[in-house]
Amino acid sequence: MPQQGRSRGSARERLLRAADELFYAQGIASTGVDAVVGRAEVALASLYKSFGNKDNLVAAYLAERDRRWRELWEAEISRADSAEGRLLAVFDALQVWRETIGMNHGCAMSAAAVQITDPAHPAVKVITEQKAWMLRRLGELAADYGVSAPAQVAEQLLITYEGVLARASLGDLAAIDSGRQLAQARLMVETLVAPRE
Repeated sequence: MPQQGRSRGSARERLLRAADELFYAQGIASTGVDAVVGRAEVALASLYKSFGNKDNLVAAYLAERDRRWRELWEAEISRADSAEGRLLAVFDALQVWRETIGMNHGCAMSAAAVQITDPAHPAVKVITEQKAWMLRRLGELAADYGVSAPAQVAEQLLITYEGVLARASLGDLAAIDSGRQLAQARLMVETLVAPRE
């Protein structure tokens, strides 16, 4: 029974929530707009008015996930009390994301990239920019930590992050801890090669 007096949000917000639930759980290709509209409990016209078409809805769904991820990760970075903690905060953010949002289907961006075959699809830009931003942010944090090759370390940490998400999609509950340990081992190698003051 719906709660009286509680706003369910605008039609656009409801469509984005429905798209998030359905596209992530069932896949973009296998989820039609009718299913999204039905879950959102809005008229089909609302989808076309808000997004124009399914492709734009997919792009908006991914952009909203990215916004939420960036906000969460930055919050975890700000909580860390050391340069190493800030660099490893990506794994803290993953833990929070798993506990609050869930990630049994891995990375939504990577899953979308596999399903979208048209390079002109509006979601491709969202996916590309999200991965580029993650690499750039990890590079900034690696530079703050003082590694000799921040871009290389960032690339290795991003690959580790992607691996964690892939393992999590297979039900590996220890994937985040394993990823963190691997990242810490990489930083330890850096420290041995170029001891920090």
